[in-house]
Amino acid sequence: MQGCQFALVQPMVEQQQGESPPEQPPDPPPVIVDLVADNNRNGVLDEEPTEEAGEETWSHEHGAVFLSNLDDDDDNGVDAHDTFVNGNADITDLAPVMVRAWPDVPADATGTLVVTASDTGAFNLFKVTGVDTDPQAYAFVEDASNVPLTAEEIRAGVRFALEATDLVTSTSEEAWDGHVTATLTIRDAQQAVIGTDEVQLRVAPVIFQYNTLEADTIFYSDLGPESAPLLDGLDALVDGQSFFHEGLDVSDYEYDQWAQDFFDMGQMYRPGANGVMHGMRVAVRSAQPDRRAGRLAQAMLGPDVATLYVRDRSFDPWTHGYSMNSFGNWDVVPPYTNGTESYPAGRNIWGAGSTEEEMPDGLYVDMVRAQRVQPEIVVDTSWLSVGHVDEVMSFVKTNTPRGWGLLLGSTTLARDMLQRLKDEGHGDVPMFVGKSWVEQEGWSMREVPAEVTVSEALADADLMAESQESQIHIDEVREVLVEEIGLADEEITLMPFLMERTWGASGAYQPGTVNLLHANGRVVIPDPFGPELNGEDVFKADLRTRLGALGLTVMFADDWDLYHRLGGEVHCGTNAARRMEAAWWVAPW
Repeated sequence: MQGCQFALVQPMVEQQQGESPPEQPPDPPPVIVDLVADNNRNGVLDEEPTEEAGEETWSHEHGAVFLSNLDDDDDNGVDAHDTFVNGNADITDLAPVMVRAWPDVPADATGTLVVTASDTGAFNLFKVTGVDTDPQAYAFVEDASNVPLTAEEIRAGVRFALEATDLVTSTSEEAWDGHVTATLTIRDAQQAVIGTDEVQLRVAPVIFQYNTLEADTIFYSDLGPESAPLLDGLDALVDGQSFFHEGLDVSDYEYDQWAQDFFDMGQMYRPGANGVMHGMRVAVRSAQPDRRAGRLAQAMLGPDVATLYVRDRSFDPWTHGYSMNSFGNWDVVPPYTNGTESYPAGRNIWGAGSTEEEMPDGLYVDMVRAQRVQPEIVVDTSWLSVGHVDEVMSFVKTNTPRGWGLLLGSTTLARDMLQRLKDEGHGDVPMFVGKSWVEQEGWSMREVPAEVTVSEALADADLMAESQESQIHIDEVREVLVEEIGLADEEITLMPFLMERTWGASGAYQPGTVNLLHANGRVVIPDPFGPELNGEDVFKADLRTRLGALGLTVMFADDWDLYHRLGGEVHCGTNAARRMEAAWWVAPW
């Protein structure tokens, strides 16, 4: 909150020797032309002028932040889409801006506040005409480009409040870049400028959450008895924890069990007092217009919850890229530093291919890029039947110096584990006991037993070939992540499962154990239904040891019928709202 304070200085009069010093007239009162915003990001407006520089420009070092006020605090629609303040809770969603009081302003002086943006409809300005804790005291300013101020108002000081009416949604030069500039000018009776001051504010971006954040709520699609096996695992996950799970009623939304895919949760926030962030969650609907369950995200609109839906209506639903719009294909690398590069809010990561039909929705991609503070990493997922990054990778908390690590699928490890069992004389041990596949027969579906021995799986030439081909692609993904993040080998933990040819591409043959749910150092993993020795599943035992060494608590869920045999796993069927506190504004961009 830096302002301009100008003091008039009287010339010194030469004193003759032996004479008494002439009486010095008192210093005139200072000229105060000071427009105040939260330039130093301490969450409050400083009561006294500071000498901090740079308020006229916004950077990662200084500059005030304001919110897109897109929640609904009074159950009357999006707050920023009307011209009044929607109750006491809504006041906290506004960014204060103040004309500092100048008690000795000349009686004939006048002032003008000019607030501008490249998109004049991108914000609402309110003038506070009474107590700033009273919603009724906030008067909508019809013309923010010319707000007159009287000498009386300047003498007492004037408070304003700012909200954005939308997010930054495009990187094009014509689009609003999220900045608003406010300029205060005070003139004398002859309209000569006494002084000016300027501040620049930037709208908060949507920050997409990463898996290592503390969880508040775990979501899943509630399909009644069919959800019970997955729910058993979620019950174990939340047992004794501070977070809970919530079933989403999808009964009116075409039976969509893929809770990870049709919506995502992000957040936008600004600095608050005492270091506590203030903002709102953002429920983001997938860029799939015909996916009715996405309406659940829009239905989440309420106090401190905004919604976002960006898509290209012309997007072809029959392309591979359409599946890539599901949020199983969108993840975030946790915050990290790699050499001189620092990413305090992490980085978006998504999968794509090399052709237009293997790309996610272009408008949605541009919106994500326009947030600027989580620059992307793109990996090739076009070789996967579903095309989602969560089919082969996950980020989890670990007890390592970095504090988190990468879990990466490995068909080589799975094959080696099975080969070792065979070499030790356990080739006849079955896996997938009691499970079945679903196959189409004419116009109907039939169930086919899935049980297979270790030796039979190893002898399946097509299965082994597809697993080997998939490993080549996984290794390519690994190379990208190692280069971009700077991961050491010991920060990458392999997750064993074989992959098969399905729907013309590659998918998990064994339950894809990397496709898991992480919450606060606990993980729910798809039950691998692997071969058992002495009553213990060797794949479960391996995962408990492997992940337990990272400090993770491991539990399993049976996701076979509702998810695995239909192309997904635990992560695909769940979602989470997490607590976000990263100071995104310190990220250079």
